[in-house]
Amino acid sequence: MFKMLIDTCVWLDLAREPKQTPALAVIEELVRHGTLGLIVPSVVLDEFRRNRQRVAQDSARSLAGHFRVVKEAVNRVGGSKRKTRALLAHLGDVDHKIPLVGGEAVAVLDRIEKLLTAAPRTETPDAVMVRASQRALAKRAPFHRHKNSMADAVLIETYAAAVRDRVGDRHPVRVRHAQQGRLQLGRGSPHAAR
Repeated sequence: MFKMLIDTCVWLDLAREPKQTPALAVIEELVRHGTLGLIVPSVVLDEFRRNRQRVAQDSARSLAGHFRVVKEAVNRVGGSKRKTRALLAHLGDVDHKIPLVGGEAVAVLDRIEKLLTAAPRTETPDAVMVRASQRALAKRAPFHRHKNSMADAVLIETYAAAVRDRVGDRHPVRVRHAQQGRLQLGRGSPHAAR
């Protein structure tokens, strides 16, 4: 079985971006077939639950903002008044349904939470917390930036422990965001990130 640790922000973005839904379907299918096992540290599930409502609300707000921009553009372009009124009326109708459409993010969040809660929960051992704290004191990644990165350090150290303990029949993979929203798959030693 292939094991994967996926960072919380990646899970949240799967719900935030409708284009990412097929990736979630692939993960669900691989888990269902027993090809993929998820490593779910407690911190991932806790962060997911803490941010879940915000992501659902942001998704609906973002969609409403897009409709507002489209309506303004239609008004500026002009053209046939009858066609413009008809189009604006249709957009208004769709705009009123945004809570239903925005609810798709909630359905995706439900699917993600089901995956996270079905996976064995990985409690954070004291040794992982100590190594994460040592990263902070040494200003090693993820503490090389000026933000509180303890949760990220715990994930790095949890991943390192999984690699050391050879969880699964292959080296586990860690999925996180890199620059500009792209995903980065990590293998091997997490201590290389400095």
